[in-house]
Amino acid sequence: MDKKILDKVIVALDFSEEKRALEIVDILNNEIKIFKIGLELFLSCGPKIIEKVKAKDKEVFLDLKLHDIPNTVKKALSNLIEYDIFMTTVHALGGRNMLREAKNTIIEVAEKKNKKRPLIIAVTLLTSLEDEDLKELGIQGKLEDEVLKLAKISKEEGIDGVVSSPLELPILKKIYQNKLIFITPGIRKSFIPGDDQKRKLSLKEAISEGANYVVVGRQITLANDPQKALYDLLD
Repeated sequence: MDKKILDKVIVALDFSEEKRALEIVDILNNEIKIFKIGLELFLSCGPKIIEKVKAKDKEVFLDLKLHDIPNTVKKALSNLIEYDIFMTTVHALGGRNMLREAKNTIIEVAEKKNKKRPLIIAVTLLTSLEDEDLKELGIQGKLEDEVLKLAKISKEEGIDGVVSSPLELPILKKIYQNKLIFITPGIRKSFIPGDDQKRKLSLKEAISEGANYVVVGRQITLANDPQKALYDLLD
């Protein structure tokens, strides 16, 4: 399998159990270099899980989707610097001031503590949302237009990249080309139980549309043979 493609795959450790999460890291040790730690695993295991994944010579994408007033996000990110993570996320819906504070904090604290700063990525709209969901929330624009609006604000405030569904990738790539990092979840080969991803594509389609990284979770981690499931997804 092409190493360049494998390097674009981030595997989501969507578990509550530390043991199972670390088992997946070991199973995919030769293929995957970046693993995503989200709310479920972070809250069940605490920051120590970051250290344990990094101890296996892996990079961590800490996906907590911070969304709060600027000062609270500033303090949270100041603490996250200590974990030496590769990337972390904030919600673009937190607004321009929050995004600006997030980026400035990451730069200032990293320099002060002499640490390599993590990339800061803005989540646009969750892949579980559709146009009807936005209307219910009082957002009248089309979903794609809202994603573009949030990406524009994020870029203007110096955010490194955005998370969107793969369906918005073509227009985002056309507008921003190499000026933003594009990360997409919603990678599917077939239906899986409890699936709440609504805007999704195959891994090959997402990469061909311009994704720098694709996040894959249950398609691989719930399989009897995660390594085989990874290669099946890449095939």
